[in-house]
Amino acid sequence: EQVAKAEMHHDIAARRREIDQVCAQLGVRRLELFGSAARGGNAHDLDFLVDLGERPPAEYAQAYFALRERLGELFARSVDLVTPPGLCNPYFRQRVEQEKILLMQLEARKFVWGVVDGDLPALRESLTEILPDS
Repeated sequence: EQVAKAEMHHDIAARRREIDQVCAQLGVRRLELFGSAARGGNAHDLDFLVDLGERPPAEYAQAYFALRERLGELFARSVDLVTPPGLCNPYFRQRVEQEKILLMQLEARKFVWGVVDGDLPALRESLTEILPDS
């Protein structure tokens, strides 16, 4: 399980620039990983919590489906996207809140990488080894 977790975190860290580019192009405000990939299980698909901000419905839908497609191509896996309004079930919301790993957050037009809620030392350690200090 630890090997699978380290491989997934390495896979994500290795694609940091591509994730940043996709998020910037589509105007993503926040992107977080949750589910089996965040827990270190054998992830056949990737689950992301995404904040696309306020937009007209057609633009929102276009960004949502483009993000799902581009992340799927980037990781060569099926991708599920959940938006904050999709967290209405309290049990599901609690699980996502416990598992989520911050991948990208737009703050004052700057991308910030880190880990949120639950602080996962293994991810920090693997990112420190792979990525230069920012």
